[in-house]
Amino acid sequence: MQYADIIVDISVENLDKTYQYSIPPALCTDAVIGVPVTIPFGNGNRSISGFIVGVSDVPKIAPERIKSILGIKEKGLPIEGQMIALAAFVKEQYGGTMNDALKTVIPVKKSVKQIEKRIVSSAVSKEKLQDAYIEAEKKKHKAKARLLLALMNSEEIEFEDIVNKLNISRTTINSLKESGIIQIEAETKYRNPIASKTTDSYRISLNYEQQEIVSKVIKDYEEGI
Repeated sequence: MQYADIIVDISVENLDKTYQYSIPPALCTDAVIGVPVTIPFGNGNRSISGFIVGVSDVPKIAPERIKSILGIKEKGLPIEGQMIALAAFVKEQYGGTMNDALKTVIPVKKSVKQIEKRIVSSAVSKEKLQDAYIEAEKKKHKAKARLLLALMNSEEIEFEDIVNKLNISRTTINSLKESGIIQIEAETKYRNPIASKTTDSYRISLNYEQQEIVSKVIKDYEEGI
């Protein structure tokens, strides 16, 4: 029995997350590194796509627990498959692990996450804000007074800074909002989590020599070598 190591998310940050599946005898000839396959995934065995990044005859867990590949998606390699096949070539020619070889050829995904930042600002004039501050001082409402004083010195403050740095509870903030003294607005921003981890996040273009290697790998694959 042959087994395939399969990756389901082609990205540098997820190269270590491979899953082993058995290769049905009818697919052994075509199930080579770089080929896109369909596999049953998770407890519900939903069908998802993946790529073969390694083939061996050694099971990593008890064979009866290993699921089987459902099928090969198509003849010919998509761009992700070409990169995986190129990584296999690099590994064979220069040594090292498949994981290291993949990192040299797979571009970093530029994923973008949406984040929301809440901004607190005064909803009244400076005079009314000062009056509210004086009243809070008289009533010894220290947290309210602290926030109102901060807003007298700054036009706007981030909600999380008020909670964490000024040590003011959300209940106090909401109380001032309900009284109409302050307002809270949401500001949506987008950030690239990968960009914060690396200074060289860019799309990789193959040079002439790399393209020649990819073309050779694809040709050998299609000819069944």
